[in-house]
Amino acid sequence: MDKMKKLYEKVEADISLQSKLNEIMENVEKSGEIATEEKLTSFAEEAGFGMTPEEIKLFFKNLSETQPIELSEEGLSKVAGGFSTRPFRNPNINNFF
Repeated sequence: MDKMKKLYEKVEADISLQSKLNEIMENVEKSGEIATEEKLTSFAEEAGFGMTPEEIKLFFKNLSETQPIELSEEGLSKVAGGFSTRPFRNPNINNFF
C-alpha cells in the first residue's frame, strides 16, 4: 500500500504521468477489466513501482471510501474552468473499481 501511495503522489506531481493514467482510465469500459489491470500494472512499473493489480485496486477502493471529495474555492474555480489537477478523480475510475 505504501508503494501505491508513493506512486499516487508521483502522479499528482507529474503532468505526463497524469495524462497517461487518465488515458488508461478513460478507456476502462472499452478495454475491459483484464486489459485495464495489465495497463495499470505496466504504468506503475514504468513509473518505477512494481505492484500487483490487487494492490492497485485495494488502494483506489480505500482512497474512494476514505477521502470525500470537497473542493476549495480555488478548486471550484478550476472545475468551473474545466481544469483539474486530480488525476484520480476521473469518473471512469469507479467503473473499474
